[in-house]
Amino acid sequence: MAALHIGQVSILPGVRYELTRYSADSWQSSGDGNSGTFVGTGSTYGQVLPGISINYRPDDLTVYRASLRRSFSRPAFGLISGETVYTIDDTQRVVGISKPNPDLQPSKADNADLSAEFYDHNGGVLSASTYYKRITGFIYTSQSATSNDNTLGGLVPTGTTFENGVPVTMPQNGSTATLYGLELAGSKHLQDLPGLWSNLGVTANLTLQRSEADSKRGDQPEKTWLPRAPEHIYNLDLFYDDAHLRADLSYNYTGLQLLGLTTDRLNYYLQPVKSLDFSATYHLPHHVDVGVSAKNLLNAATFYETQGKSDRYMAYDPGADGAYVQTGRVYLLTVGYTY
Repeated sequence: MAALHIGQVSILPGVRYELTRYSADSWQSSGDGNSGTFVGTGSTYGQVLPGISINYRPDDLTVYRASLRRSFSRPAFGLISGETVYTIDDTQRVVGISKPNPDLQPSKADNADLSAEFYDHNGGVLSASTYYKRITGFIYTSQSATSNDNTLGGLVPTGTTFENGVPVTMPQNGSTATLYGLELAGSKHLQDLPGLWSNLGVTANLTLQRSEADSKRGDQPEKTWLPRAPEHIYNLDLFYDDAHLRADLSYNYTGLQLLGLTTDRLNYYLQPVKSLDFSATYHLPHHVDVGVSAKNLLNAATFYETQGKSDRYMAYDPGADGAYVQTGRVYLLTVGYTY
């Protein structure tokens, strides 16, 4: 990477090469619960990652940034090398198989970003940024709604591959996807307020984005959202901070997300996730801190998978947690010592 400085402009061009090699042995059961074998997998690939960033600082409180760069994301290790899981019904029949995909390739992205940051003399900041990403080989889990047998109620989340009539689920690489959006963020300590109110502050951020993805599945010719890319995300945090006490009340919202594709039924979606949390830490003498926190004060579901965008039809999910998870409120009391 080089650094060029022309007046108030900094130009940072660079290129990086990353070489990845991996090998693994994983146990593959035969499905009878008694026998199996170790299977070896491995791969080697390299990535050239060029990029350039331009920063313009017209004064000490303002920064404009622009960048073009290429990035890539390796598949999680468990997706390419792991155990094959067999789902067996009460009659000891194999009714589903979940397996890794050793041929899974990394996702690559070309990224363009523009941003502006405005600071004040008291540490406050207001920023706005836009971004565009073109992603190749994004990773997703395809699903098909298939009538398999009565033990699964006729709804089986599966992949596009079948072994001897048994549905198989595995991660796959899609074709291409685009993602673009706008991010707004701000943080301000309200020190101009009178008395104790001057210890209050607020932090907020908002993300609005749109996506379009081609899964390259023959049974899904229409383009969809990019999986796990919600159109709306926002967070709001009200805090109090003085020499002894730090307290935060925060609300977090992540919008509707696409989870999986089906052949002849509504696609699978993750309903919006909402959370209201509170935390406070008090600094006692002799380097002792006492903290309390309460998470999910609204008692909202932390995972709610549905067929279709509405919450009318809960999805069938044979996993350990199912399609609806509500963990309830969580309260913590902590004591810490700093030395």
